[in-house]
Amino acid sequence: MRRVRAAAALAALAGSVACSSTPTSPNIIGPTSSSVVGFISQFATIGPPSLSGALHGGTVSVVPGGPTITPTGPTLAVQGGAVIVSLQSSTPFQHLFVSIANTGQAIPASGFYEIDLATAATNLQVLVTFAATWPSNVKSFDLQFQATDANGLGGAAGAITMSASASVAGSMPSVLASYNPNPASFLGGTACTLSLQQGCLWEFDVVLQEVNGVSVLNAVMNETFAFGTTTISGVLVTQIPAHGTATITRNLACGTSGTACATPAELSGGTYTYTITGTDTNGNAFSFNGPVLTLSGR
Repeated sequence: MRRVRAAAALAALAGSVACSSTPTSPNIIGPTSSSVVGFISQFATIGPPSLSGALHGGTVSVVPGGPTITPTGPTLAVQGGAVIVSLQSSTPFQHLFVSIANTGQAIPASGFYEIDLATAATNLQVLVTFAATWPSNVKSFDLQFQATDANGLGGAAGAITMSASASVAGSMPSVLASYNPNPASFLGGTACTLSLQQGCLWEFDVVLQEVNGVSVLNAVMNETFAFGTTTISGVLVTQIPAHGTATITRNLACGTSGTACATPAELSGGTYTYTITGTDTNGNAFSFNGPVLTLSGR
C-alpha cells in the first residue's frame, strides 16, 4: 500500500536576501516623514533568487523609450506588514525602482529602492514591506513603480494607491511559498526521515511564510502527486501563523524497502502541487495555489 505521511511544525524564519546593487552616491536617507524609508522598509523580489533593493536618495530619473510597468496587488497597507505586487510589462525590463508619491504631506517623500535583475523579465512578483510606523496624518499614498531596460531606457511610472492603516483589521494574509529541497531528489527507497516508513521515494518541506500579520487557522491543504496520467491525492489541516512560518513535511513512499513497488511512471519522476483554503483571522475567505515542485526521477 502506498501511503503519504505528513507533519506540520511552526518554525522561526531565519534567512536573508542579498543586495542587488550598492548605492552610488552618499545621499542615503534616514527614516523621516519626507523619505521613502518612512513608508517602505524593504523592497525585494520573490525568489528564487531573492534580491533585496538598494536604497538611494533623490528621485528616479530615466531616459524615455523603455518599458512601462503595470503593477497589480492589494490596496491596503498595514504598518509593519507587507504586500505581494505583480509587475508586468510588454517589453523586457532589468532594473526596477519603487518610490512613494501623493502622501498628502507638505514635503514629498524623497528616495527610492532599486533592484537590478541578472536577466531581463517581462513579469515579476515583488514583496514590499512597510515601515513599522507611518509618518503622522498619512491616510493614503502611492506605491510608484518604474523600470528600465538593459540600456537604461524607461517608461512612465505605474502606481497603486494604498490606504494606510495601523491595524491589520480588514487586511488579508500575504503568503510566500517555497520548497526545500527544490527540486526534490529521488531517494531510492531508503527509510523516510520523518516517519521511518520504508521505500521512501521523495521527502521535502512545504514552507509557508506569512508577512502581513494576518494568520490563517484550520486551513485545508489539498495536495497532488502527479506521475504521467496517474495522481495520488491527500488532504490535511494546517495553520499559517501571522508574521510566522509553517513548515509542512511531505513524503511519498512504497511501504517496503527499495523501489520494487514503485511504478515505472513514478521512477521517471513527476510533480507535486497543492492548494490551501480557509478563513483568516479577519473572517475573510483565504485561497492559495502553491507553486509546482519537480519530483526528480531515478
